[in-house]
Amino acid sequence: MPALVRRRPAKTAEGETAVNFDDAIKVHEEWKNKLVEYISKPDRGLDAATVGAEDQCELGKWLRGEGLAHSGVAEFSQLKRDHKRFHKAAGAIVKKANAGNRVSEKAPMGPRSEYAAASVAVHNGLTAMKFKV
Repeated sequence: MPALVRRRPAKTAEGETAVNFDDAIKVHEEWKNKLVEYISKPDRGLDAATVGAEDQCELGKWLRGEGLAHSGVAEFSQLKRDHKRFHKAAGAIVKKANAGNRVSEKAPMGPRSEYAAASVAVHNGLTAMKFKV
């Protein structure tokens, strides 16, 4: 899995950022694939509360830490909201799967689902931030 946080900043001086937005997009896509795989065979290996918490992944930690240096950027604030929304939706899916309910990829993760909308919004937000910071 690619590292989300760079060892060296992507930019220097005042515009310094420690996030590789391209890798963040890849990690986000990999997480979506992991969730699809998980709901097909839920083994309680994922905790719904942890998945639902937006501050447990690398991006969430960056958004609440070093990323706050970009809090004046409108795209940053939107990304933060969308990221939280994504985790809430993912946590709800894991909770349902862990409760023994059959979870089809089509319903909670389909193109018109809250999860899909939040996922697209995070992807778009990361792309927007890439060009802003």
